[in-house]
Amino acid sequence: MASDFLNCRIGKTPFKYLGLPVGANSRKMSTWEPMLDTIRGRLSSWSCKYIETTIHLFLHCDWVAKVWYEITRWLGFTLIIPPNLAISFAMWATCVSNKKEKKGICLIWNAFMWVVWKTRNRCIFNNMAAICEEVVEQIKVMSWQWFIGRMAKAPCLLYEWKWSPIDCMRR
Repeated sequence: MASDFLNCRIGKTPFKYLGLPVGANSRKMSTWEPMLDTIRGRLSSWSCKYIETTIHLFLHCDWVAKVWYEITRWLGFTLIIPPNLAISFAMWATCVSNKKEKKGICLIWNAFMWVVWKTRNRCIFNNMAAICEEVVEQIKVMSWQWFIGRMAKAPCLLYEWKWSPIDCMRR
């Protein structure tokens, strides 16, 4: 029976989201074309040409590299994109020598990862476009909110954080 072969339950539509016709012959390529078109469309919304891995998403995707560049420029660092996330985190943690600054830089790195992940999900699942400048702004605001909530010993206004986060960390 077709429902057993496709692992379906009676009264359920298991392939509605994917676009597969229920009861179609799963051995024919024409059955899978709608699903493949859906996947291609969702991948193209992120503007990347490769299968998404964490390393590609967070480090090597052309679009994300622009965000990295803007964030490192904001911090006054030189951009070097490492081969993996562990090295990326270690590089950021060693960019500064002061303990407060190190915690703040790691906080910004985490805010970057969080905002990029959330942006990627909005692009994929809500068919929204990602704009580099907006993502950079979200990272600045998110990192400032986290900084105020976790680390700040002295006041640091958002405009001060946007101007020089390192100065805020030194207070």
